[in-house]
Amino acid sequence: MLKIVIGLVLFGLILLVHEGKCCPDGWITHRSACYLFSREVQTWIGAMQMCREWEGHLVEIEDVSKNAFLTTYASYRNHKFWIGLTDVVVENTWVWMDSKQILYNQNYHNWHKGQPDNLNNDENCVVLDNDFHYQWTDYPCTSLFHYICELPEVGIGGIVGR
Repeated sequence: MLKIVIGLVLFGLILLVHEGKCCPDGWITHRSACYLFSREVQTWIGAMQMCREWEGHLVEIEDVSKNAFLTTYASYRNHKFWIGLTDVVVENTWVWMDSKQILYNQNYHNWHKGQPDNLNNDENCVVLDNDFHYQWTDYPCTSLFHYICELPEVGIGGIVGR
């Protein structure tokens, strides 16, 4: 009987911890954030603006676990997806646009072999590339691709269903 009571108490505590935490309709929860895999295409700037309209930003990928989560979902859609990485300010200095963090060689990255290559001196934005198992490749920022937005989880009464 004591084991049942302890089990019910633990279950109740788990529910309390998760109560009120959710993502807006159409967004996917992973860890403590929400992700939207767009259905429409945009330029990189357009994608950044769309994510801001939803009070988020283009996704930033800090580790292998997050990259694996994103590539798994992206593979269901079989599209290229913009992420929040660019070298538009200084060539070959890759920066995550929301956090302003510079991507150094010792930081996590998942570039496809030979990337970034800045083909035709016109590739300053990064996609998860379905042609290369969702490894990162640089493309012209004016290309039209799907995109992934990210925002922190919100509680009931936040932007749910927006």
